[in-house]
Amino acid sequence: MLVVMVLLFVVYMMYRRWKKKEVFVVGDQRKVDSYTTQHFEISPESQRLYDTMVSSRVDKNRLLKFLTMEDTFLGYEKDIVRNGAGTVREALDMSALISNTFSNYDTEYHELHCRQIRNPTERINMLF
Repeated sequence: MLVVMVLLFVVYMMYRRWKKKEVFVVGDQRKVDSYTTQHFEISPESQRLYDTMVSSRVDKNRLLKFLTMEDTFLGYEKDIVRNGAGTVREALDMSALISNTFSNYDTEYHELHCRQIRNPTERINMLF
């Protein structure tokens, strides 16, 4: 009986290690499964929020949803500031959607990004 319990414990620990390997930090970017962000370098706050979610053991599907939505939002910011492309409304709507979807997390840092989006010629986000 003891051998079976030890064996089950070892299998469980191996499974947990395997699950954790699917959630990565790649430099300034973040990754879940095959999705790697492309715009997280302009928001250390987004990186920290993701890392907090991972350490809180948020479900992988929810992590993926956060990464894709947040990366889209930050991509809008980059397009608007660097290229004058994209629409301010879409970016602000995405920010609101993220804040509502993940209301149990602090997304106040979005205000800095939203101010930068509204004023693309000013230097508000110093990571540009």
